[in-house]
Amino acid sequence: MFEMPKEQDWICEHAERVVCVDIDGTITVGGPWKGEEQFSMVRPTARRALVELRRRGYIIVLHSVRKRKDLVYQWAKREGLDFDYIETKAYARYYIDDRAIGFRGSWLDVLQEVKT
Repeated sequence: MFEMPKEQDWICEHAERVVCVDIDGTITVGGPWKGEEQFSMVRPTARRALVELRRRGYIIVLHSVRKRKDLVYQWAKREGLDFDYIETKAYARYYIDDRAIGFRGSWLDVLQEVKT
């Protein structure tokens, strides 16, 4: 697994190659939160999209409110997901960001918005 260096300079220098992808409701089919150890089914199109992002040269960060990175890592490996790093994000009702690509259920739409 790729461990992203914490040095701010490195992150800034490589930010154009980093894609953060949410797990619950984006990689997985949405559903009620069942706890840290429970994951919903992976969308088949999500697997293919992660492979495509890798092919395009992106560093893939799984970005989740889940605090147990060890459980996320084990689950992602078991599911055969292509990723480099796992990062914990703050829990919030909304994430407003100038670089966001909204996920509306279609990985094809997302891939069309991501530049090659």
